[in-house]
Amino acid sequence: MLKTLGKMMLIFALVTPVWGKVVLLTSLNPELNRPPLRSKKWNINEKLEKIFRDQMDNQEIEVIHMANQWQLYQALNDKDVQALLWVSHSSNTSDRTSDALSTASVLDHQFRDVLPLFQTIPSHIQYLGLVGCRSELIINELKSKNKFQSSAETKLFLEEKKVDARKSLKRALKELKQIKLKDEVEAKCIEQEVAQIDFTRTAIESDAASVRIVVGGQVLKVLPKLLKGETQTGTISVVGPIQSKGDLKILIDTGASSHSELDLGKFTFTNDHEAEWKLFAKPDGTPFGIGSQVYHLKTKEQVNEWPFNIETRCN
Repeated sequence: MLKTLGKMMLIFALVTPVWGKVVLLTSLNPELNRPPLRSKKWNINEKLEKIFRDQMDNQEIEVIHMANQWQLYQALNDKDVQALLWVSHSSNTSDRTSDALSTASVLDHQFRDVLPLFQTIPSHIQYLGLVGCRSELIINELKSKNKFQSSAETKLFLEEKKVDARKSLKRALKELKQIKLKDEVEAKCIEQEVAQIDFTRTAIESDAASVRIVVGGQVLKVLPKLLKGETQTGTISVVGPIQSKGDLKILIDTGASSHSELDLGKFTFTNDHEAEWKLFAKPDGTPFGIGSQVYHLKTKEQVNEWPFNIETRCN
């Protein structure tokens, strides 16, 4: 901007901070989030994307609508992402009670709970916006129970009350634009005892839903949807100390509510000690649990006497 006063010329430069990739994930069903008397063409996701693109001009961005836990997991673990905004509904957060976390959830567009994925925020995520009703209550409850970890330099945008998604997103973006993000964040690294477990997952009878693998309350990996006849293989690393077989109990979870019947696929777990994990099921093999399954370690050995790997792990 140029302005001339007599013989003096003043130059004003409007500089917008430049960051790494900024990702917007929305998980709202347009049919269920249309205001009264609006045309059927009115789409909440299109409105949110327009707000985002207008504010993030000349910025590397990515927009994903109808996002699920697999896409959220990928975005959180993409080291090129410095700022992430998640827009969805939350559930059962109206009461400010000490046990609110037992029923609170962050729901995707299929009403599946993705809250466990927000328990550990990687250090490269310098700005996390949870654009949803009462997200502050949910994160505060996680913190009070020592179930939330993030870098001291990670800025959180949270909402205390019930909000309009469009207005909340505008507030989050306004705050983001005022923050100077660092080119690099120094990760904290520590040596930890780690037990490695290999797994194979097969979709035998039908397509298998996206699932997360959880041990000791920590999400170790999220797997995408698996088509019938396909197989996935991989390894999970369980951080010690490991004192008993219960420390190696494996939960397979879709995040779906108890009334949702989903095929999770058939899992096989193995390790270097030739241990066996068995599905918690009825005598006829029908798994207990709908939307989640549990695999128990079966071994006569004392697991605390197993030699475990020592790995340097960075957040």
